[in-house]
Amino acid sequence: MEGLYSSARYRAAFIVVGILAFAQSAQPQGKTPVSCGVTIGASATQGMPPAGTTGGTFHVAGAGKLTNKLDLTSDLLIVADGDLDIDAAISQKNAYPALGTPAISVSLVSINGTVTVNAIVRLGGSAAGKDVAETGSFAAIAFGERGTDAGFIRISGVNVNITESVHGGEGGWGGNTTAKAIYLGLIEVGATAYGGSGASGGDVLICGEDSIHVGAKSGTIRLEGGWGGWGGDGWAKGAAGGPGVAYGGVGGDGSDVIFRDRAQTGVVQAFIDQSVIVEAGDGGPGGNGHAYGGDAFGFFLPLQIKTRDRIEACEM
Repeated sequence: MEGLYSSARYRAAFIVVGILAFAQSAQPQGKTPVSCGVTIGASATQGMPPAGTTGGTFHVAGAGKLTNKLDLTSDLLIVADGDLDIDAAISQKNAYPALGTPAISVSLVSINGTVTVNAIVRLGGSAAGKDVAETGSFAAIAFGERGTDAGFIRISGVNVNITESVHGGEGGWGGNTTAKAIYLGLIEVGATAYGGSGASGGDVLICGEDSIHVGAKSGTIRLEGGWGGWGGDGWAKGAAGGPGVAYGGVGGDGSDVIFRDRAQTGVVQAFIDQSVIVEAGDGGPGGNGHAYGGDAFGFFLPLQIKTRDRIEACEM
């Protein structure tokens, strides 16, 4: 049995001509599916993560308890043979990491026991795509880079008990683009800019064999999938009467909160209290297009503006 809180996904609407052109600049959308199983390498550190840990793989022969807060800069995997208690918060050190920084994922696993999450687990944003600026005397075309897909949060045990909030990571924003034509004579020179695509948010995957329970000790808690990254903006300026055409980048997919049967028997009991809000991540808004026609012999031509409008669709 698998339960899925599906995300709302925003898409940018654009004309047919833009489909072919934009496909050249966008990397394929979509996240790699996350499974309940994990692999522990021979290089895993024995015992629970000590204070100051920023990532790594840890194996506990018996039961394990995390009592010191962790600020991560890389992936974290904790596997306990027995029960695993998370009594201190796990978060991402840099809310919006630098360009090219890999996304962070967190896995909290008990092989034979219960995983209990009594502290917040939260991932931040993912690296944005690179901004791009191009100039040209015959044509100026700029393609923005796609953001980095967010990592995932995986909580897996024979039983799972969650009493605090869990927040998936946000997909990286698409890079902004600027295309500017240069006037060198009496020939029209056009400019075209394509904003980079926003990246996908990170899933929250909860795997159990006997039972899954989610409920606050007090107040309200949230299980949230990560938001999709915003599409990048495109800016274009033609020259000598040439057109400027700009397309905003597509917003990234929102992510999901998934409850899954780890034993693959087809049945797992899941109890979600009324104190819990379960939300899929919103899709990222599409970027804006800003386009300006070039001056022609002292006259300013009318603007040519093509933008991507947002469309909200909900899939269940």
